[in-house]
Amino acid sequence: MPRDLFAQPLFSPKLVKTRFPAQPIPEAHRELISEWHQSLKGGLARQKEEAIRPAFLRRFFGDILGYQQTGGSVWT
Repeated sequence: MPRDLFAQPLFSPKLVKTRFPAQPIPEAHRELISEWHQSLKGGLARQKEEAIRPAFLRRFFGDILGYQQTGGSVWT
C-alpha cells in the first residue's frame, strides 16, 4: 500500500539532522518571541489577524530572521 503523499516529509530527516544540527535560540530572539507571546496573552489575540499582521511580519521576519524591510538599498 503506497504511503500518503501528504504525510511524507519534504526532506529526509537524516539529511536535515546531519546538515542542519539543532542550534540554540539566541537570547535576543528568545526575548522577542517571549514579548510577542505576552502581548498575545495581554489582548493582542483578540484583534483581527489583518490588524496584527504588519507587527508580526516586522517582528519575525525583520527582527528575528534579519530580513531587510522594503525601501532599503538591498532587498532580501
